[in-house]
Amino acid sequence: MYNYYSQEFKGNLTEEKFYELLPWAQDTLMVIVDENVPYWRIPDMNWNDTRFYRAQCLQVDFIAESGGVESLKASTPLLAEVETAGFKYKYAKNEAMFILPLAKTELKRELMLAGLTYLGLR
Repeated sequence: MYNYYSQEFKGNLTEEKFYELLPWAQDTLMVIVDENVPYWRIPDMNWNDTRFYRAQCLQVDFIAESGGVESLKASTPLLAEVETAGFKYKYAKNEAMFILPLAKTELKRELMLAGLTYLGLR
């Protein structure tokens, strides 16, 4: 998979760093899989399928650019609260998990094209 990352995706992480972050990227993307794939189809999910490489590479780079593994382990969320006129929301401790929106969209598209989800499912 690193060959795809370095040659086609044009990523700039070392192979060692890439493989350090890859399991974390897959774990964060699994949230999308859990939300969009019926539970009986999840065993069919294969991260080594080349159609899922781009979403994984996007998420690996996002984690790297956001501070690496330590940013995922942080005890304080990246965004503690949001406030606008007349509205304030404070995140619960450890509620914030970040997934790159582009990686999320890419993964959802590829899950649909792989037949693991269907349009009637959110």
